[in-house]
Amino acid sequence: MYREHQVGRRVRPRARRRLGLMLVLVSLLALTACGSQGAGSGSTSRSASRGPAVPSRLTADFALLRAPAEGLPASISRRIRIPLPGMDWDLAKRVPVSLPGTYWLAPGRKDVCLLATSSTTPVIGTVCATVAQTLRHGIANTSLDPATGRRTIVGVVPDGTRSVIVKSRGSSVSVPVRDALFVLRDKVAEPPNVVILH
Repeated sequence: MYREHQVGRRVRPRARRRLGLMLVLVSLLALTACGSQGAGSGSTSRSASRGPAVPSRLTADFALLRAPAEGLPASISRRIRIPLPGMDWDLAKRVPVSLPGTYWLAPGRKDVCLLATSSTTPVIGTVCATVAQTLRHGIANTSLDPATGRRTIVGVVPDGTRSVIVKSRGSSVSVPVRDALFVLRDKVAEPPNVVILH
């Protein structure tokens, strides 16, 4: 044991130099690869080279995710501060609802996010759930307006859902679903506790 330790000490400075040189070379190669990828055809090719990032279970159950990806506008994706591994904002789809602002459904390998933007505020309302939670309950984004006491809930649910029951503390309301989307605007000044699919 002691002899091995001594031999290791004699070899260590040379091994360190080799290891350092290898790390520098690997770093240079990685930087070169990143630079050429960024200068190339852009984020769509990056997504394609990684293979499918959206689980097939999501595309099978959500019609919106079977449509061609639009991707988040750069003005929105630059402001997002959520570090979610496996999330690719280039795969986001705009949620077609007739409301002020825009809503985006962004799928990832493990999570799904629903983002809300408004022209009146720089805040991006973001809610994320796991793929399993989204398949079981859908995903809904709630915005509260303290000035009017109104809330707006926009939800995306699996295909075949006819209605949802939105339960909040002390209230329960049934909301029809059209094209796997629902919108609820009311005067309940809190987010829902649960959304039940029917």
